[in-house]
Amino acid sequence: MFFVCQKKDLKNYSSRHRELSSILAIQLFNEQGTTVVSTNHIASAIGISPCNLYYHFRNKEDIIRAIFEQMDAYGFEQYHVILDNYQPGTIEAIEQKIFRTVLQPYVVGKFA
Repeated sequence: MFFVCQKKDLKNYSSRHRELSSILAIQLFNEQGTTVVSTNHIASAIGISPCNLYYHFRNKEDIIRAIFEQMDAYGFEQYHVILDNYQPGTIEAIEQKIFRTVLQPYVVGKFA
């Protein structure tokens, strides 16, 4: 049995696979540390071969870089939400910035 995919479906599948790889890598890194976890561990946790993981990431450093880029984009997005809702320099803006960029991701488990 085989499945027929349109090219756009493959692109969506690829980006979802990359996102899932990052999420599971974060879990493994948090549980075991970045020095202990290898790309083989990450591929195994996802249920793919290491070769498939290398399609999305060159190496473990590339995975960590992608995670930091996601965290940075999330922080930047949250910063703009704060600016849209609060006057810059007010106590409320500062409190929201600290909560949304530092505390909330860990509270809701986005990066935990």
